[in-house]
Amino acid sequence: MIQEIEPRKLDNQYRNQKPKENDLICCFMGDKLLVERSQDDELKLLDYQEVMNYIESNHNLGEVHFRYLFSIDKQSYFLLNDIEITEFLDYHYESLQSIRQSRSKEVCFAAFTAYHLYGWYRDNRYCGRCGNTMLHDENERSLYCPECSNRIFPKIAPAVIVAVTKGDKLLLTKYNGRAYKNYALIAGFAEIGETLDLSESRVSQMHSAVLARLRNQLERRQKELQTV
Repeated sequence: MIQEIEPRKLDNQYRNQKPKENDLICCFMGDKLLVERSQDDELKLLDYQEVMNYIESNHNLGEVHFRYLFSIDKQSYFLLNDIEITEFLDYHYESLQSIRQSRSKEVCFAAFTAYHLYGWYRDNRYCGRCGNTMLHDENERSLYCPECSNRIFPKIAPAVIVAVTKGDKLLLTKYNGRAYKNYALIAGFAEIGETLDLSESRVSQMHSAVLARLRNQLERRQKELQTV
C-alpha cells in the first residue's frame, strides 16, 4: 500500500516554521507535481535552495509563501503557495498517476499526502459561510474566517476496499472514466452514520448485485439470439 514506508515515520503535526536549505518543496500544477526522474526511475523533489535560486533568477514572480506540510523522519516538506514554477533544469511536471508507479515509495507517499493538503488549501480560500477570505492559523492546521469566526480543518473520506472471493476466484472491477485503467478490488466510501463493517457489507452487496444482474441479462440475451 502507498502508506507503507516503514521503517520511516510520518509526523503530520503542524509546525509554524520556515523552510531550511535542505527541506523539500512540493510544487503542484493542477494534479501534477514538479519532480526530477533519474535513469533508474528514482524521483527527487525540489529542495528549498533550488527553489530560491529559481526565484532569484525570475524577479517577476512576486512574493513567495511556503507552508509547512509534514515531516518524514527528520526530512521536512513544504508547499509552495501562490506561484507555479515552470519546468527547469531536469525537473518536469508528472501526473500523480505516473508518480504512483515509481520505485520511489517515500516520494510517492509524500506526493499524495502533500496533494491532499494542497487541494484543501486551494479549495478553501474563501469562507463557505459568508464568502470572506480565510486566514491561516499559525498555531494549528486550520483556516478561519475573521468575519464570522467559521473555522475548518482538513477532512478525510473514510473508505473500504474489499476482497470478495468465490472458491479460487476474485471479484474485480474496472472504473469507467478514470485515469486508472487496470483491474481493482471493489471499494467504496463510508456513508454518513455507517460503521466500516456496514460500509464493507453494503459495498460488497452492491457490486455483487450488479454482477448478478449483468449475468442474468447476458443469459437472457443469449437465449434471445438462439431463437433468432
